Amino acid sequence: MTRRHVPLLLAAGALVLALLLALLARDVRGWEESVRVGDERFAVAPGPDDLWEPSSATFGGAGRVLLGLGDDLELRRAEQLFRRSRPRAGNLRTTKQLAYATQAQIALSAVQAGEGTRQVRSRAANEIGALAMADVLANAGDASGRFETALKKFTEAVRLDPGNEAARHNLELALALLNGGDERVVPENFESGSAGSASGAGSGGAGSGF
Repeated sequence: MTRRHVPLLLAAGALVLALLLALLARDVRGWEESVRVGDERFAVAPGPDDLWEPSSATFGGAGRVLLGLGDDLELRRAEQLFRRSRPRAGNLRTTKQLAYATQAQIALSAVQAGEGTRQVRSRAANEIGALAMADVLANAGDASGRFETALKKFTEAVRLDPGNEAARHNLELALALLNGGDERVVPENFESGSAGSASGAGSGGAGSGF
């Protein structure tokens, strides 16, 4: 290779680099748009497994990595399983929906134990608590044990993110059931008032809870 070839090689390298950067930028925009549209669709229905995936992605998901979407997508997929389980349907849930609930609990537990932000882990803990409460309200057997799990998870969710209004509201509702002596949740030898006051969890947020 002679010196006269060097500028040509440098120009070719710069062109390839510019092309790669352009493709990477398109990949990032594709992920941003796909997540935005996926969230809009998820607000209406759980949607398919690939709800948040872009129609075309390059670099093996490099755009997703650059945007730091790993933990957020894991949470969204866990919440998708949660929605499919229809926890508020109680004992009217089908076998398939109960299977989704089990899958959701496993996925949400992995998110809470992961390296995501405190906000992400808080949302996961709150929904684990909601799944436990769904079982409490639907089945009398061992309800107090599942209630203890729910109360623990709502508390963990609030500690992870005091701004999680859904978790604060759920914690208040759970404590109200406990201090009110609801027979579905009161464990043996429980003394009314021993669980403390829901006021320590905050004023509660919008929504019906659980």
